[in-house]
Order: sequence, then C-alpha cells, then structure tokens
Amino acid sequence: MEKGINNKILFTKPDGISVVVCTYNGISRLEATLQSIFNQKFDVEIAWEVIIIDNASSDGTKEFCIALINKENFTGSFRVLTESKPGLNNARLKGLEESIYNWILFCDDDNHLFENYLEIGFGILSKNESIGVLGGMGLPVFESQKPEWFDQYQHSFAVGKQSHSNGKIASNNPEVYGAGCFFFKPALQKVFNTGFLTIMSDRKGNSLSSGGDVEWCYLIHLLKYEIWFSDELKFYHHMPAARLTWEYYIKLKAGIASGDPLLFPYAFIFKKENASLFFYIIQYLQKLITFLLLYFLYLIKIIFRVKNMTNRTVQLGYIIIKAKAISYSKRGLTSFKHYKALKLLQNKFKLKSN
Repeated sequence: MEKGINNKILFTKPDGISVVVCTYNGISRLEATLQSIFNQKFDVEIAWEVIIIDNASSDGTKEFCIALINKENFTGSFRVLTESKPGLNNARLKGLEESIYNWILFCDDDNHLFENYLEIGFGILSKNESIGVLGGMGLPVFESQKPEWFDQYQHSFAVGKQSHSNGKIASNNPEVYGAGCFFFKPALQKVFNTGFLTIMSDRKGNSLSSGGDVEWCYLIHLLKYEIWFSDELKFYHHMPAARLTWEYYIKLKAGIASGDPLLFPYAFIFKKENASLFFYIIQYLQKLITFLLLYFLYLIKIIFRVKNMTNRTVQLGYIIIKAKAISYSKRGLTSFKHYKALKLLQNKFKLKSN
C-alpha cells in the first residue's frame, strides 16, 4: 500500500495488466475497440482489468460504454470513469491513478487489439525485468483510399514497425508511440509522487499537439529502464478519411515539431548528463539560431522561387523548420525551467543516464 497521485491510497497488485482506454466523444469508434478487448484469449491465467476514461465527452460516451458492457455480457473487471479536465495527458494520468496492476496498456479508442495481445505482451514483460515501456505495431485500416505518401510518413500516425528488430530500442532517446503501449506503473508513480509535472500537454479536443507518450518514455528511461518494441504485438489502427489528407498531415507534423524545445531537456541529459547549466543554455541557443537561419533561408528561396512549394518534401521541411524556429524562440524559459526540474529529479534518485 502506498500514496499515489493526489495522495490517493493505492493498492497496487504486482502481476497483471490494467487496460486503459482514453476517449473523447468516442461513440463512433469504441464498439470495435472494446470488442477486441473483450475477445482477448489466454492459454495461461493473467489478472487484468479494463478502465475507460471518458475525457470530458459530450456525446454520451459513458452511458454508451455501460450499455455495451451489459450487451456483451463481459464478466471481467470493468470500470467507466470520467476525467473532466480535457486533454489526453489528463486522461492518462487518471488511468494511472485508478489502475490496480503494475502494467498499464494504453489502448486508443480507434485501436483493435489482436486476440493474443495481452498474453504475448505479458509474456515478454514477465521475462524481462529491465523493461519499462513495451510498444507494439499498429496496422493501418483505411476508411478511404490510402494516400501515396502514407507509407513514408506512417510512424506519425502510430502505425508500422518502431525498430529494426524486436527487443530493446538502441537509441540515446528511445521512444515508442503511445497507442497499444505498455507502461510500468511503479516507475511513473516514482516520478509523479515527487510532485514532478510533465511539460507536454498532448492532444486536447481538436488540437494536434502531441508528445506526451514520448515524454513518459523519456521519464521511464531516465529511471534506467529499457524501452522495448515487439512486432508480435499487433493491433489495427483505424484511419478515418479526415486524417488522410496532406493538409491534416502537415498540421500534425507542425504540432509534433513545436514540441521539440520542450523535449530537448531530456535529449540533452541523455547525451550530456554531467554538463553544466551554462552549457545547456549554449546548446539551446545553438538550436534556436540554427532553426532561425534555416527558416529565413527557406523564406528567401521561396521569395525568389528557388524552392517549389508544391513539392511535398520541400513543403513538409518548411513546415517543420518554421514550427521549430517559432517554438524555440518562444519556449526558451519554459524549456530551461523544465531542465532544472529534471536535474532535481535526477539528483533526487541519484540517477545517471544509460
């Protein structure tokens, strides 16, 4: 027994999986997702529960889920909870707070898990105590025709392989997308019980900002756990037509790119764990100057028509550089404060990067 988020007493059971589905106005998506969870098959006994977090929905999501549970006669442990603060990160924190098992599987409301997802995942996790995060492989299901550019940029849509091979992701900044991802709850509790606040807000309503799942990966990696991927863990990821336009994708990439200065403190610590605060500032300014110069270079080439902005690669490069230049210009103080908070956290647990 221990105190958790908001000083709530938590009774955490060591072996098992809490499947957490965070949703906002998800009635049109949830039935297939929940049925894929209800239909999980096991050859060995595994303790598990299902928690749905209704994140400030206005479409009757909670009542829909309760009615579906009764219709399907699901006999497992099931709860439908409400998080009134909008934003995916708030919903995930609610799931973290309410879960009773050590492993949390975040299943998005448009993910359809293969029937052996939980069993395969738990088998990998139970054999490797070094794992802090385990990601799977999303397989896209298209509502309309697949765009010709999709395969090249599919990772942004949380589909496709996340590493060249299964196992530990060998990177200074290891990460996996949050869809279909297992997180080790005690590691996250260890961080959040100190009062530490994450910096990434993640999706909120129709906003395309993101990065909360990446930050959680980085926090667990900071505690010296490994980030793993397995292509044995498969799920279908529904791709609605509205998300398959080029206009949507460049807005998505702009949102992702704008989070770069907020995640920079993690990357800096992983690379230069003993560097001084002064050196951090220098490195941040170098990033800022680099992206500003690249942005102005793009503008000059566009003005003089050296760059063809109808070319998708050029257009995407411009959008990313512009988003980073603006964000590094505006978020220097925020990034600096978060770096100091991370150093305090690192010193508190006497951590050193891998």
